Amino acid sequence: MVKIHMKPLQWVVYILIAVGALNWGLVEVLNINLVDSILGWVGLTSLATWAYTAIGLAGAWALAKIFW
Repeated sequence: MVKIHMKPLQWVVYILIAVGALNWGLVEVLNINLVDSILGWVGLTSLATWAYTAIGLAGAWALAKIFW
């Protein structure tokens, strides 16, 4: 078994990136917005906005790590 040592922030970033990628894939293939469906369904549309912001920041952070 391979052990991957990452800081907790890295785990959060990679999970957010995975959620964003899965969401975009579902939007394109099945026309289902998973983040909006889950957070909008319970009446938390402002939380969905924060989730999109966090996903975008995670992607920007990952790109910055690649190039710097």
